[in-house]
Amino acid sequence: MSESEEDRDYVAPKREVQTPSDMVRWTKTEAYHEYVGFVLAMNERVKGKKLTDDFPVSEVTSGLLRLLETLDAWVEETPPVSQPQRFGNSAFRTWLQKVHK
Repeated sequence: MSESEEDRDYVAPKREVQTPSDMVRWTKTEAYHEYVGFVLAMNERVKGKKLTDDFPVSEVTSGLLRLLETLDAWVEETPPVSQPQRFGNSAFRTWLQKVHK
């Protein structure tokens, strides 16, 4: 990372990738490279490990897993609606309302 945390301006997340050209621009950003770097680093950490291997799980990791399991269950409870997709699927708004509660 090139900037210290004090130098960063944090903003609320919002959708920025809406067209194929936006996607090309995204792949050239620092955030994209940090994200891909994180995924690749995690890939390296699990190489040679089996799903059945025992390993320590921190409380933070356990909490994150519970959160992801809840979000995944909500995805199952809120399947996409068959409709025109011009403004996105309305089921996502229903799912997001659950997230905000």
